[in-house]
Order: sequence, then C-alpha cells, then structure tokens
Amino acid sequence: FYKNMPWSYAEAVFIDGGGHFTAFFRIMLPQAKSSIITLFIMAWIGAWNDYTTALLYMPDFPTIASGLYELQEFATDSGDFPVYFAGLILSIVPVVTLFACCSDTIMKNFTVGGLKG
Repeated sequence: FYKNMPWSYAEAVFIDGGGHFTAFFRIMLPQAKSSIITLFIMAWIGAWNDYTTALLYMPDFPTIASGLYELQEFATDSGDFPVYFAGLILSIVPVVTLFACCSDTIMKNFTVGGLKG
C-alpha cells in the first residue's frame, strides 16, 4: 500500500516543517486505515477457523473451533450428524455477522487491489 502512495504527500509535510513521525501518523497511517482494518478482519476470521493451534498448544483451554473438531470426530463415529450440523451453524454466526458488517470495506479493498495494473 505504501509503495503505491505518492511521495508528494510526505514532501508536503516536510515543506510545512513536519518530521517523519508527523508524515507517518498524520498523513500515511490515516490513508492506510481501510487496508489495515481489512487485514485485521481477514486475520480474525482465519484465527477463528483455526483449531489445530489451540489443540496443539492449549489442550486444556479448548476453543469453539477445537470443540467442533472433536464434535466432528464424535459425529462421524456415532452417526449423529444433525447435532454436528447445528454446531457448525452456530459457529459460523460470528464470522458471517462480522463479514456482513464489514463487507463494504473488505470488498472495496479487494476490488481496488484487483484493478491496479
């Protein structure tokens, strides 16, 4: 993101007497806010869906994803698939809610990134 930003913004800050910190925190960082938010949302969704790290490093503190993994193992052995699918639907609600609230930001940043040539 920062490589594609014109250097003239920072030069304007330097001409007005500002330093590197002023240029970064008052000019560059606010322009990158939407990209940072999009990366945060995508990282959160990836962490929400990760069950192997929680099972590997914290087996005594299971997460929802690791619980669903264990429920899947139980459901395939016993054939209790309605309970498994109900658990899947309940676990996907936070991710779908987050995506619905932030879909404009996510799609705008992905579309802009795809159109640059």
